[in-house]
Amino acid sequence: MKLYLLRHAQSTANTKGVISCKLPGAGLSEAGWKQTLTVSSKIAKLEPVKKVYCSPFRRTIETIKNANLSVAPIIDLRLKELDYGIFNNKNQDIVENEIIRTMGRIRLGNNDVRFGSTGENQREFLTRIYSFLVDIINYNKPVLAVTHESVISVVSRLNRKLRNKGKKKKIKNNQITELSFTKNDVPKILRDLADISSRLKSEEVDTKTGKVLFIWHPDKILENMPSHQVYGFCSNEKNLVALVRDKYESRFTLPGGGIEPEETPKDALVREFIEEAQFQPKNIRLLGSLEVIEKDNLGNIVKRYQQVRFVCRSGKIKEFVPEKDGWETVERIFVPANKLGLYLKWLKYPTGKAQFKKFMEYNKKL
Repeated sequence: MKLYLLRHAQSTANTKGVISCKLPGAGLSEAGWKQTLTVSSKIAKLEPVKKVYCSPFRRTIETIKNANLSVAPIIDLRLKELDYGIFNNKNQDIVENEIIRTMGRIRLGNNDVRFGSTGENQREFLTRIYSFLVDIINYNKPVLAVTHESVISVVSRLNRKLRNKGKKKKIKNNQITELSFTKNDVPKILRDLADISSRLKSEEVDTKTGKVLFIWHPDKILENMPSHQVYGFCSNEKNLVALVRDKYESRFTLPGGGIEPEETPKDALVREFIEEAQFQPKNIRLLGSLEVIEKDNLGNIVKRYQQVRFVCRSGKIKEFVPEKDGWETVERIFVPANKLGLYLKWLKYPTGKAQFKKFMEYNKKL
């Protein structure tokens, strides 16, 4: 099948040399609007397209606003610009070296380093683009996609890899890149996608205001990211795991909670255990961190933080006193590890399963 990739016409961000990666983004410049006058004639020279997809950014929508299209365009978030995080609205020359350093880390295999600290990482970026590709290849009819240089570069590079030929070319504003894919490419793309996704366990859930993505990072606390909460899998001498319940809750949780200013995650863990479980943990070992990325309905990242997880053993255990010292914890129980799923519903998700597996592995060594 034929895939035609149209890069948007010149935008005001292009003329200023700044990055525009947050929706709705910059619109077209005066020169860009003039470029759009040729869009219809360019499309007319193509094999008739059956579907037109468009990035939700203002500049891509404006590029085809006056085009003579045979079908209505479909807005697809998977075609949006790469999110460069805090580099949005920054001059490209100023942040170029930092982007080059990030790309260097990606080439060394780190698909989790984020552009501009809070932006997308390579894994998230490639996953959405590859997902789009699989869908349109299975559709198996000519498609036009109106998108951005970053997206077109990824798709073109993948096509060169699949065909084992071709050279990298500069992608100009208002230029159409023509590529061919076959259904035989789908298994290869899915293998690449599985390889990218399998490195870390993650899941995404819908909320009233958008989506929340959870990503489990074993054996590490992420740098340059706020740690909001800490929890611990803590077992006693009988290998039973401690759980607590607050006064106004029916569910049990792992002991833990918020991290105070100036506290380390480990310090917070000890304090929370003393307050909630009424014993001091010992033999504390890091399990990893759960990255939490909150997105709005347009797919923009609005909040990003981490929850840190530890594994430990219980210290000397005294009789539990409900609401001791004014805290609202009213019950403490110890349950077999293989029964935790009955109390902690999140253990059924990929990130939960990964945490539990890591806990069981480390618990034997404490």
